[in-house]
Amino acid sequence: YASEQMATRQEGQGGDADILRTRHAAFFAEAAHRWGEELKGSSQQETIRAMDADRDNLRVAWEWMATSDQPALIDRAMDGLLSFYEWRGTLQTAEHTCRLARKELESTASLSQPQTLARLLTWHARFLRLLGHVEEARDLLDRGLSMLDGSDKTDAYAVNALATVLGELSTLIKDFDRDRSCHLRQQSLALFRQVDNRSAMATALRRRGELAADMGDFAAANRFLEESLTLARDLGDRRAVAAVLRSMATAYATHGMLARSQALSRQAIAIHEELGDTYRACMGRLEQASSMAYAGQFRQAYTLFEEVATGFDELGAQVP
Repeated sequence: YASEQMATRQEGQGGDADILRTRHAAFFAEAAHRWGEELKGSSQQETIRAMDADRDNLRVAWEWMATSDQPALIDRAMDGLLSFYEWRGTLQTAEHTCRLARKELESTASLSQPQTLARLLTWHARFLRLLGHVEEARDLLDRGLSMLDGSDKTDAYAVNALATVLGELSTLIKDFDRDRSCHLRQQSLALFRQVDNRSAMATALRRRGELAADMGDFAAANRFLEESLTLARDLGDRRAVAAVLRSMATAYATHGMLARSQALSRQAIAIHEELGDTYRACMGRLEQASSMAYAGQFRQAYTLFEEVATGFDELGAQVP
């Protein structure tokens, strides 16, 4: 609808159409930013419904930003729009969205606004990782780190950007370099604490707890995960609560507490499904299937694994 209206205006008003498109893009960049903040709190379902209703407006606005030298608008809209795509599990759309804006930013903002480009590279790397393109994701994260090297450590914006790329890199390498992944997660968490980014702290604590569980330190894992859960609940962020419950379920399964693990998995999956969080609901079912297999419930686990594989295939994502 937005494209049709602006095309109609362009026929009758000539150059005024560019002004209209920029105003439209600015309006929805601000809306995306506001919605992105609301996705971290207690109004998640209402926010997702609002973004669903304006999905086409958001897409058209982003396309204009990404092709008309609007790096400030891209920076404003980025977190909200890309969080929405991740939430809905539209990973290929998200990857395309990042790639489209990169073409513009790499030619216009790489020197004047390196932090904006570094943030976009981090998002793009995240979706590439989820789609199974690990090497390209690693290249983008290395570029992002290089661009943030020497940034002002007293600037909250720069600190958040650096902490985010460190956290994403830690996730990318955790299966083959746990020591470095642990170090990166410690750095990321410390930076988020420095700027009191409580939402990001909850995620960083969860990731730190997951790695501690993988390395066999159940006491440390429990400590990190409990702190993450407390933060998520204080923020009213049910999606983050569900993510921590899943991490706890995995930790309990690793230590043989299978009944407790499956109970937590069921709670987490129910929250993700209620919120329409497609990708994470699939992840929860994958973890639940693994727990069933550990418990010797092979028939149920096999059935659930098949459902999970179908779900990831529909999302265009690689089964982790």
